[in-house]
Amino acid sequence: MTSELTPSSSVDAFTETDAILDSIRTLQSRASAANFVCRIRLPRNRSSAVAAVCREAAVTHVAIDSLLQLPDLSGLPAVSSILVIRPQAHFELNCLEQFNSSASLIWTIDHFAQAETLVTHRPGTSTVVVIRLQKSVAGIGIRAGMDAAQLALGATQLPHVRVQGLLFDSCDSDSALQAAQSTRDRLFESGIGCSDLFVRLPAYSAPPDGSEATQVIVEAVAAVPADSEPTGGCTAEVISRPSLTCAVIAIPEVELVGRSLEFPDLPSTTVMGWCDDSCVIDATGGAARLTIGDVVTVRPENSLN
Repeated sequence: MTSELTPSSSVDAFTETDAILDSIRTLQSRASAANFVCRIRLPRNRSSAVAAVCREAAVTHVAIDSLLQLPDLSGLPAVSSILVIRPQAHFELNCLEQFNSSASLIWTIDHFAQAETLVTHRPGTSTVVVIRLQKSVAGIGIRAGMDAAQLALGATQLPHVRVQGLLFDSCDSDSALQAAQSTRDRLFESGIGCSDLFVRLPAYSAPPDGSEATQVIVEAVAAVPADSEPTGGCTAEVISRPSLTCAVIAIPEVELVGRSLEFPDLPSTTVMGWCDDSCVIDATGGAARLTIGDVVTVRPENSLN
């Protein structure tokens, strides 16, 4: 569904930084020609490195996983808009106290409770949100169609909340993309707003032909595990319950992201996968009681800590 954007010269002839910069500039040029907004995602474990390249490329729109990355954006004066691509835990929202940039923030939600938390945490402040749609695999997101429409309607009833659009992973099926576009059109025609379709793409990719994407989120680098080994466990927070059988947990320690984990408070709970930098667990058995905002203990598998 996506077309390949090969850097203008062989990557072998480049340092990694040069290759990333070349890719970003190619994407910026294509975005300008096709009239869509290009957002560069900064993965948490490569955040400062990608931010340095974004500064050189004068990137104006970025996407981050966590507000814990805000310090990496402090040296990017050209950035005017920051999209937070997953719901945030309370420990992440507390980072807003150090946020002094003039850039606007766009929040991602897939549940009404997350919108309520944003309003409570930032009373009297205009809150712009996008609704993240579910993929065909377990992870963050709500179903396109009626479920997404009801969430959008409920969110707009909260004070100072505006729904800007829908967020969709284009690596999913053509039918899912069509459902996302149809949902966006329905919401826009109903007067809720929802004018934008945010589409996520793999590294070195362009929007699929025929897509109605208005904003594209691109991986500047391929995903890699954290360089350092985890030294112990920590507490983590449930940020999403996309279904009765899975829960999504935000992990504060980047060294734990992508690792094999265990949950001492939730015996027999297994990791189903990862969604951005967050852990998707099987929420059956003892984990069935988990709700958004619950705190759990997490540690490396077979750890004695």
